[in-house]
Amino acid sequence: MADWPFDRANASGYSTGDRLPASHATLIDEHQAQAADGLLWTDTAILKNWLPAVSLTDAKVIVAGQDTGSTPNFRVWKVVGTSDMESRSVSGYAWSTPGTHAALVATTKCGLVNGQTVLFGGDPGGASTSKIARSTTGLNAGTFAAVTSIDATAAAVNTLAYFNSLYVAGLSDGGIETSADGATWADRTVPNSNARTGFAQSSARLLAFTSASTDKYIYSTNATSWTEGTLPASSTNWTGAWNEIHGLFVVTNAAGSVYTSPDGLAPWTLAGTFSLLATATLAISYRRVVAFACSSIIVASIDAGTTWFVAASFGTVSILSMHYDSDQIGVVLSDATARLSFKVS
Repeated sequence: MADWPFDRANASGYSTGDRLPASHATLIDEHQAQAADGLLWTDTAILKNWLPAVSLTDAKVIVAGQDTGSTPNFRVWKVVGTSDMESRSVSGYAWSTPGTHAALVATTKCGLVNGQTVLFGGDPGGASTSKIARSTTGLNAGTFAAVTSIDATAAAVNTLAYFNSLYVAGLSDGGIETSADGATWADRTVPNSNARTGFAQSSARLLAFTSASTDKYIYSTNATSWTEGTLPASSTNWTGAWNEIHGLFVVTNAAGSVYTSPDGLAPWTLAGTFSLLATATLAISYRRVVAFACSSIIVASIDAGTTWFVAASFGTVSILSMHYDSDQIGVVLSDATARLSFKVS
């Protein structure tokens, strides 16, 4: 069985932590997607016109979005109620609005939770230093405020990370900024200006990938000094993740080629090619699993990229954001729904 979540609520004879065969998996409603190995996902709420960022903390989904009204209100939502994600029913999800702010980024693109510090970054909608929203008291009402980026252009904050006790922001104009507290940011010198579209990090090294057509990426051991590295091929849409169990960075590109490296440096080893990975834009890793969001599907591997399977399909809607924490995966989709996997065994 694949090392992936399942719903055991209606599976007699199985206990928490067991693998569930697809033949014994039960769909709760028509909004869920089931993969060949029994993966189940459930709608957590309809988000109407909200644009996405999602993370997980304390077994609660956090979604940030921008409404489409004339006033650019920024809001944060979270799931409240029981923390038992294994037995929670679809109807058991309730949503609250603990924080609002009217002067933040026009379009939310990424989110990061580190203890009680919550950051959201995005597109300012024009030349502006207001690209990041911050709270230091979690999701308490009224605590979110805009913080000032060093970059005063229209560049967006595409991706966020926490590495070497620093918050790290990757911008669409290639910039990298760091902050010790998420409030005061410093610009860092980088060796190229490729748009930063995603980070992958081990305990020793942080890699920044790009959507540009190139064989270059940048990496750092401290988040402040950056070096250019070379990937095995020139391609667009490089993305990847670090898998601690296998001790490997696993990356892919627009050709669907999968490469691995134990330290994030050359030489990279070709693990194989899987055509569905050609549209990968997001990557997460946990335990043995490396998973990529590829348009409307999640493609996963449990053997460091040698073989792959489709772990979830969401029909015609695209996956806009995907995060893993607290033994669960959360996604936000282009139809303005948030979905949560059941607990990873």
